[in-house]
Amino acid sequence: MTPEEIAAKEAADRTAGQNAERERVRKITEIGEKFGHSDLARSALTAGKSVDEFREMLLEAQNQREQKPLGEQSRQAEIGMTDKEVRQFSLMNVVRALTEPTDKRAQEAAAFEFEASRTAAEKAGRTTERFMIPSDVLTRAMNSTSGGATNADTGGYSIQNVLQTSSFIDILRNKGLMLSMCRTLGGLKGTIDIPKQTAAAQAYWIGEDDDAGETGIGLGQITMSPKTLAAFSEVTRKLVNQSSMDIEAMLRYDLAVQLGLAIDKAVLYGIGSDHQPLGITNQTGIHAVPFASAGAPTYAELVSMETKIALDNADVDSMQYVANAGFRGYAKTALKFPTSASDATIWEPGGTVNGYGCGITNQVNTGDVLFGNFADALIGMWGGLEMMVDPYSGSKKGRVRIVVFQDVDVAIRRTQSFCLGRNGVTAN
Repeated sequence: MTPEEIAAKEAADRTAGQNAERERVRKITEIGEKFGHSDLARSALTAGKSVDEFREMLLEAQNQREQKPLGEQSRQAEIGMTDKEVRQFSLMNVVRALTEPTDKRAQEAAAFEFEASRTAAEKAGRTTERFMIPSDVLTRAMNSTSGGATNADTGGYSIQNVLQTSSFIDILRNKGLMLSMCRTLGGLKGTIDIPKQTAAAQAYWIGEDDDAGETGIGLGQITMSPKTLAAFSEVTRKLVNQSSMDIEAMLRYDLAVQLGLAIDKAVLYGIGSDHQPLGITNQTGIHAVPFASAGAPTYAELVSMETKIALDNADVDSMQYVANAGFRGYAKTALKFPTSASDATIWEPGGTVNGYGCGITNQVNTGDVLFGNFADALIGMWGGLEMMVDPYSGSKKGRVRIVVFQDVDVAIRRTQSFCLGRNGVTAN
């Protein structure tokens, strides 16, 4: 090779290298901005990471975020209230101030709460006419175990000369499970895209001087956008001003439970339209096992649900069945192997089915059984809880309506992680 040819080759190599570097920088920067990880992209560029290596870093960063408890994730939305300030924060002060906007004394009493609301709205980057309850209060002060009440007569029987608050009779409610079983992402802002690996690199057997196949990691995404959930409770004006009960804790508990059960139901059965998230059972791609008899699955059918997930390599130690109370009653008397001499029932000692835990909640429709890794279901929570006080709708009865709003969405990381058992469902 002549000196001219060597120089030309070196120049061509330098140009190719520069082009490859520009393409690496462009792709990593583009992916980082798309998924909201610009800082991680800059770190990858500095470290000389390839595009595929950056994708792996991106997936790892997202997995670490999802594994954090909700309280830890929500701290980024907190406004820095001390425990004393959280205890001082009173929803009833806000209710009185919003109910009587011309009452100077009520406005002064709620001055601290309104300042906290303005700060929370600024921290969340939101402009709203509603009162925003800071995340500090939600994560620390609303974890109350006090009793709730009915929508129409909240606290109606609590105005007494002698009141035993510990004996307050709460209404009977469904038990919510999804918020404790699924992964919850708190403190979100705007629409978010979650990276998802869709394909892996391939390995090949090759001969001497053969080229390895050019494959790499495939990357997709899951999009989550806020859907607004509202709940309300009503209290009497007399209760707001005179009750000796811990109405603060009762009101917080009642509203929180209403929201929690609505979110729980959406995770299971959200239809993805009419302003709802898309729940697990309506996702395209989850497995399904048809039950021959409605509400009475056989042991073999329940085991088949596990097998469907295992064949997709989605079986993990945290998998669990979820069904309603009717299924538990049936499973305690139904035999695993009716034609044998064994008296083993489907419901096993220790509350397990097929060796897995079985959560029981009447949020699950009669006849349905759901099985899977519920950690692959994501619940997104945006901003703080917004509150609006309506003193007019129930004014003829002397009642005040308190309405709260929370932005929520649901996403499934891997549809292969779930299986629905139901009579009449199409097998998948």
